[in-house]
Amino acid sequence: FENAIKKEIILKKVRAILKADPALLELETFCSSFFLSDRIAIDTITMQNSEIYADENELKNFWAQNKRAYMTKKSYELEIIEVPFSNIEVSEDEMKEFFESKKYNYKDGNGKLQDFSAAKEKVKSDLQMKKAKKIALQKYLSLKKGKIKADKKVTVFESDQDFPKEKLKSAKKGEVLKPIKLENRYIVAKLQKMNFPEHMRYEDAKQ
Repeated sequence: FENAIKKEIILKKVRAILKADPALLELETFCSSFFLSDRIAIDTITMQNSEIYADENELKNFWAQNKRAYMTKKSYELEIIEVPFSNIEVSEDEMKEFFESKKYNYKDGNGKLQDFSAAKEKVKSDLQMKKAKKIALQKYLSLKKGKIKADKKVTVFESDQDFPKEKLKSAKKGEVLKPIKLENRYIVAKLQKMNFPEHMRYEDAKQ
C-alpha cells in the first residue's frame, strides 16, 4: 500500500526529469527516418527510499480515495478428504492384468507398443489413479450421507491456479462435490462458505 504512494511520487519526479525540448524531439524523429536501425537513448534515474516519505494521514487519505483498488479476494472455505495416488497399493499381478487390458495405450516415442517391463512405471501410476478414483467415490458417498467426516479444512482463493474453481462457483453451501482430480490426488470437498470480495480495512490494506 505504501509502495503505491511511493510510485505515484516517483512518477511525478520522473515526468519532471524527462521533459524535453519539442524542437529537439522533432529533429531526432526526422533524422531517424534516414537510418535503417533505431537509436535508443537510456538514462538511469536512481532515487533513494529515504527521499520518499508519506505520513499516516497521507496513507489513510490515499486508501480512502482508492478503496476499490484494495479488495479482499473471493475465496471458498472447504472441508476436504484427500486420496493421494501414491498411497494406493497395487500388486504385480494387478499391474499385469491392467496392462493386458490397456496395452495399446502404452507406446514409446516412435509410436511402437511397449512391453510390460518398459511400461511398468506408467502402468503402476495409471492403476493407482484408477483405484484412487474408486476410493474417492466411496468417500464422497459416505461424506454426503454423513457417515464420515472430512480430514481437514482449506481455503481456496479465486486466484489459485491449481484448483478447478468452476465446480465451486455453482456449488451451494453445505454441498458435497464429486471427486475432483488434481495433479497427484483426488479430493472430495464440502463447501462450507463462499466469501465474496469486500473492501479491505485500512490496517489490512497497509500491509
